[in-house]
Amino acid sequence: MFENIIYFISALILSILYSDQGINNFSILFSIGILILSYIIIYFISDFFFRKAALNKNHDLFKIYLKRVCITAILIFGLNIYVFEIPQIFIKYNIISFIDTIGPVVMLFLFTVQMVIIWERYHFYQNNIFDGITKKEFIITQLGFALPSLLPWFLISSAFDLLELIPFKHKEIFTESVTGQIIYAALLVFTISAFIPVIIKKFWKCKKIDDLETLEILENLSKHTGVKYKQALLWPIFQGKIITAGVIGLFKNFRYILVTKAFCDYLAPDEKKAVIAHEFGHIKKNHMILYLLIFGGFIICTYSLIEPAAFIFLFLTSNNSNSFIAGNNLMSLFTALSFMGSFILFFRYVFGFFMRNFERQADSYSFTVSGSSFPLVSTFRKISRLSNENDDEPNWHHYSIKERIEFLLKCQMDNSLVKKHDKKVNSSLLIYFFIVSIVFFTGIKSDFYKEIIIKKNAEKIILAELEKNPQSFELYHYLGDLMVELESEEKAVNAYEKALTINENLPETLNNLAWLYITSENKNIQNIDKGLTLIQKACNLKNNPPSYILDTLAEGLFRKNEFDSACYFAKKALEKSGDNKEYYASQVSKICIH
Repeated sequence: MFENIIYFISALILSILYSDQGINNFSILFSIGILILSYIIIYFISDFFFRKAALNKNHDLFKIYLKRVCITAILIFGLNIYVFEIPQIFIKYNIISFIDTIGPVVMLFLFTVQMVIIWERYHFYQNNIFDGITKKEFIITQLGFALPSLLPWFLISSAFDLLELIPFKHKEIFTESVTGQIIYAALLVFTISAFIPVIIKKFWKCKKIDDLETLEILENLSKHTGVKYKQALLWPIFQGKIITAGVIGLFKNFRYILVTKAFCDYLAPDEKKAVIAHEFGHIKKNHMILYLLIFGGFIICTYSLIEPAAFIFLFLTSNNSNSFIAGNNLMSLFTALSFMGSFILFFRYVFGFFMRNFERQADSYSFTVSGSSFPLVSTFRKISRLSNENDDEPNWHHYSIKERIEFLLKCQMDNSLVKKHDKKVNSSLLIYFFIVSIVFFTGIKSDFYKEIIIKKNAEKIILAELEKNPQSFELYHYLGDLMVELESEEKAVNAYEKALTINENLPETLNNLAWLYITSENKNIQNIDKGLTLIQKACNLKNNPPSYILDTLAEGLFRKNEFDSACYFAKKALEKSGDNKEYYASQVSKICIH
């Protein structure tokens, strides 16, 4: 289940971080041929390994080969995007270029086809263990594990796209400022986390529980523990033939308790109570909220470290002019692989650590509520027996069944272990969030990497990249920004002009170049009329110009002594400003005094 989530999120990361350079190194037919060939390769690789496992009659070998084939699929998917430029098939015909969310969705669909091929071959050779579960049902169940994990991204990304399209006043507060984006994203995450269980239960086709005994146990335990929930539902995972339960939802009005038919049919009343108490333990210990905060810590750390890591990579590869991948794609690929690698490591070792210990904490809560460890222990033994699983098999997100049983039996002998484990979890959380804080403040507040890498080496790095990719207007724009930072205005003007020669419709480049023409003290550069022409074009390219473009226009008009118009646009810039209001207010004071 959790492996599928990792695979699909890895594919999402590769899709999101692809950078379109507008350059096709391959024909559309060639790229389509590569895409079809990749599906054929995945089919034969899957068939080879799963046939081998079937001949050995080794269930564990199936699991090992499944992981290897899925990782191979991700690697092939990455090659298709960054080397063979599969997205260009759709970009060429403007299928995925006008709304940011559409591109990754299309690429995720192509990745899903790869995974369906793998699952089909896996089921074909492993159908003896599925006990009547058809191939279609198996594939739908696998998708049911993975796709809900992508819903938060899809909804948040779609909300940002919608925000860009809706012409409402002051939206730049959310789209242009970092603080506004963080607030907007946080509100979306909070809202989505609250309501997404409603979508998931419909996606999983959950139904009302008709087992009166289970419902009575749920009601009594809810009264005893004070845990509230919206509804208890039957979870049709693998046709309900495995014994399991779960809980989804942060808030009681959108919280659902899930149990399978096997849970209702095979467990005794005290065992049902113990398992439900385990799920209630997740609620009482706020595990779902903590999962959000822990994952948020990962995003903060990645955001803090990815920029310096990218510049270090750019510096180390600047002398390699024989790269098969185009310059910007190489940078995008590095960023994607770095983010994906850090995500996998985080999910496997950090998130996995907390998942294992949260599960143990829920086990200990069940022991406390039940007053005995034996109902949950007997449940684990039934699960092991019915699933034919090795109870000592290691698991990165759960302790093994044997380890869980041993811990519960120790608690039976010494109930102080419950408090000791709670203390371990709380201490681990404090250490984790302390580390996140250190990484955030050292990564965001410190400019050491800019001083060492950008200012001393970036010009050489970017020029080397431009030799390999001379049509990259993004690189010329970035070179212009760098020259402004280094106070080399003539080089900045030259870089911006080259970017506009390649693509004349770049509002940010037009704005930056116009600012130099308008404000430069260098007589060889200063050209207010030319600057006004450029900034007016930038305004025309933006349906609702952001504050920084309006500010440049106001400055140009001010220096042309057109004070009324300058004051009007300076005030508009202040109205739209998110962060840095103090600067825009000072501009209004300077310009409107005349």
